[in-house]
Amino acid sequence: MQKEHTTRRRWRRVWLTSVAVLLVLGVVEGLARLSGLAPPVANRTGWVLDDPRFPYRPPASTVAIERSIADDYEIPHNYNAVGFRDEEHPREKPAGVFRILGLGDRFTEGSGAAYADTYLRRLELFLNARPGEHPRVEVLKCGLPGYFAESERLLLQNLGLAYAPDLVVVGFVVDDVLLSELGLEAVRVSRLGYLTPRHGAALGKWGLWWYRQSHLARIVLRLYLDTWVKPLSDEQRAELNFPGEAHRGGWRELFAQYEAMLASIRKQGARMVVLHIPARAPSAEDAYPARQMAEWCTGRGVVFADALPALLEAQRSRRVYWSAGRCCTAEGYAVIARVLEEALTARALVR
Repeated sequence: MQKEHTTRRRWRRVWLTSVAVLLVLGVVEGLARLSGLAPPVANRTGWVLDDPRFPYRPPASTVAIERSIADDYEIPHNYNAVGFRDEEHPREKPAGVFRILGLGDRFTEGSGAAYADTYLRRLELFLNARPGEHPRVEVLKCGLPGYFAESERLLLQNLGLAYAPDLVVVGFVVDDVLLSELGLEAVRVSRLGYLTPRHGAALGKWGLWWYRQSHLARIVLRLYLDTWVKPLSDEQRAELNFPGEAHRGGWRELFAQYEAMLASIRKQGARMVVLHIPARAPSAEDAYPARQMAEWCTGRGVVFADALPALLEAQRSRRVYWSAGRCCTAEGYAVIARVLEEALTARALVR
């Protein structure tokens, strides 16, 4: 009888301790949410799939919701039958159509804006609204978050060229240099089907789940990642804005991938354009990466378009990047589309 009573007391203690711990954790979680100290989580609900031809893509004919708490927007992303944020396109190019293939990352996909406001969709409308006789222009919008030179090359060679583009526009952001240093392992698909940066994979399946669900867990796990795993930092990104030996390996790898893309594009009789977009809210310091890319393009007869000057001018009177700084507003994408349209028409790259 005494033994049974002791066991009950022990279990009661365990139960009360568990309830107390849960209450404390609940209070701390609430404080963490109110404080806003937790790092932002990926602002997209949806999932991606591994693809044998290139790193990953969204599932065909699905919808993902892009949300931003900081900027208070919620935007649907409708993916076509191939897995891109675009309308449907037949594989065989229709007669009398001039095709442009757009490659790039979140900016090329149009993160932060409705589909109608993305720069590739606006470009398509601008070019088809030109006066006079010209072929109908069709823009294949193949931007995906986390894509960079190597993944874009794989997408181009294993799918994009099958659509017989006349012109290929590659969106370049300075983050592509850092990702080129890491290779295809820089961004992975987690077991839960979410895009995960290389350092995030160190958390494992359940660590990632807790990271997404709990602000308190996000603070603790981010401290762990910053201390032991050391993800890409703003300091590393800043190094790319100045001459020096930092990240030379990344530049070499990026240019090697661009060389391979250029060879494939020219073999098909098409032309290549590189478009520079600042990876964060535009600054005069972004000019150095633009000069590096312009030099490479000039030496190979590739047209280079730089959105930086126009964005710097535009942000003096309107908001061109969201406050989080990782993607453009609709106004910013309109500026980029005009820069690209002017570059293509001035050089008679579109008929």
